[in-house]
Amino acid sequence: MRKLLSTPLTITIVWWIGWAIISKCSFTGLDIPTDKTFFIVFLFALSLAIGGLLTKLLPVQENFEPKSNQQMEKRFNFLFNAFSVVLFVILGTLAIKCSLLLFSHSGADYKRLAFSTEDYTGFLFNSKKLENLYFFISSPLLYYVGIYGLVDFWKNTNFKKLAIAFALNGLDGYIRLARVNVYMLIIMFLLVLLMSNSYTFTILKKKKKQLAIFLLSFLSILVIGSFRGYKANEQFNRFIIDYHTIGFSLFDYELKNPNSPLNQTTTYGRLSIGGLETFFTIFIRQFDKSYYSPALSNSIRMSKDQIHIGHDSYNSFYTLLYTFYSDGGFFGVILAGVLIGLYMHSKFKRWEKFHHTVDAFYVVLVLSTLILSIFVSQFEIMRTWIVLIICLLVDISTKYFKTLPFNKS
Repeated sequence: MRKLLSTPLTITIVWWIGWAIISKCSFTGLDIPTDKTFFIVFLFALSLAIGGLLTKLLPVQENFEPKSNQQMEKRFNFLFNAFSVVLFVILGTLAIKCSLLLFSHSGADYKRLAFSTEDYTGFLFNSKKLENLYFFISSPLLYYVGIYGLVDFWKNTNFKKLAIAFALNGLDGYIRLARVNVYMLIIMFLLVLLMSNSYTFTILKKKKKQLAIFLLSFLSILVIGSFRGYKANEQFNRFIIDYHTIGFSLFDYELKNPNSPLNQTTTYGRLSIGGLETFFTIFIRQFDKSYYSPALSNSIRMSKDQIHIGHDSYNSFYTLLYTFYSDGGFFGVILAGVLIGLYMHSKFKRWEKFHHTVDAFYVVLVLSTLILSIFVSQFEIMRTWIVLIICLLVDISTKYFKTLPFNKS
């Protein structure tokens, strides 16, 4: 029973159904989603389960030599170390500069002065192009470092890389006064623990003091970061209940609105690969300003439109339900669920049998994408696809290029 409950597929299904049920209770006064929205959530969860069951029809086969796993791990490690050095230099420099402004202003004033808007150039970078370049580079690198830190802990029960990932994402959170990256790491760390075998728990029992300090240290980052004048119960209601359930209410709002793009057009898969399309759109628009990208246009609209839902107004929190439903209605939700369930569970079965690093990487990446998509659809964000491409390149290079300079024993 424990084995069933600790699979990434089961975790994902419980996560989505659980928060959907909480959204129906409206503990904080948000508009209650209709039964149609809840049915779509259930349909997505059921599709994931069907995809997982289909893996029973596929044999789990070894497709490269055992020695290749060691070569692959060296390449993942090389990238982790290289990205960490780059990030420490960039983030360390920015942290020193932002501290001068942060300690003399409130959080709201700091964000207003430090970062650029359409008609203002922020103090922190003094250049809109440089600021955009920072986010373009740092976001996927931080995500890669976080994912691989989790993978290394899952595979080797080693805190070192995960601690570096927390430190880097915490530093980025300090600079941007943002909590989402650290939150992702904490949630994913707990889920990786849930997926871990009994040996991992045996090791952790011997390191419970370090584990307690580790968790408390980084949980405090969330508490401090979210303390913006709210009382304790207000913080819990807003940052836990509202943030995890508002997506269902916003999606329901769009479903009921006949003028919403969700009911006016079908994007036929382009939102599901929206992050990848956005990546290429940025380059194409350097030469053709008229090039249209549904994903980028959708992202801009969602970030600007403030929708009043119950006691407050929100934007952006549209979840992956919007993405898949826009791509093909009910069929889009079913197809995406089956394919993702099939892919993630097949990689998990390979991981259980062979313990290859690349399979663990794919599992953690897809699981984090599904978990975080309860806020903003990670399929429409560039960093998800960039990290996936990096993983694919490492996978392919190990199979076809056996030796690289950093790969030699």
